[in-house]
Amino acid sequence: MAGKDFEAFKQTIEQRFMGHPVVTQNAYTAWFAKGAVPLPHLRQFTTQFSVFSNQFLLAALNRAIKQVLRRAIKAEASSAITPWVFQRSRYAVRSIRLILS
Repeated sequence: MAGKDFEAFKQTIEQRFMGHPVVTQNAYTAWFAKGAVPLPHLRQFTTQFSVFSNQFLLAALNRAIKQVLRRAIKAEASSAITPWVFQRSRYAVRSIRLILS
């Protein structure tokens, strides 16, 4: 079943995104693919990507934490806190500790 889901996902990506002009006619990626990138530009690009990557990871972590907290608040409001909510909360806390250490 998982293989079928992946194939359907892959087909969706191929149909919706891979033929888009941003992908197929992107002057920047075509230039980059030629390998004629000056070293200073490559350093700047790598730094910018690194900063973006770190910011993206923090944003994704924030989103995950907020989602867990929202579920915990809803469960607490209904007075039926499930073990699943606590398990996810503990997982989020462990993840934060790992990232911050």
